[in-house]
Amino acid sequence: MAVPQGYVIFISDVDQILIEEDKEFRILMNILYDCCEEWSQGREYGAFITLPCPFHIILHSNINRENPTISRLKQIGIEEIDIIK
Repeated sequence: MAVPQGYVIFISDVDQILIEEDKEFRILMNILYDCCEEWSQGREYGAFITLPCPFHIILHSNINRENPTISRLKQIGIEEIDIIK
């Protein structure tokens, strides 16, 4: 079975997602985190097996919303954040 080189999901304007819905935003981020973990560790569902594969999510926000976006992510427990400018 050939292993893909990896996957990247790019979400632009993350500062505009579920602005007034903190619980739903936390759920979305948890689902995305779980996806990264599952793909990077490999998956085994009975006969359906996948090898470990890099899987990354890039969250984009407007530069003037950078600090509030980082704060929001940290409030829901996301500490591993790389800032790319």
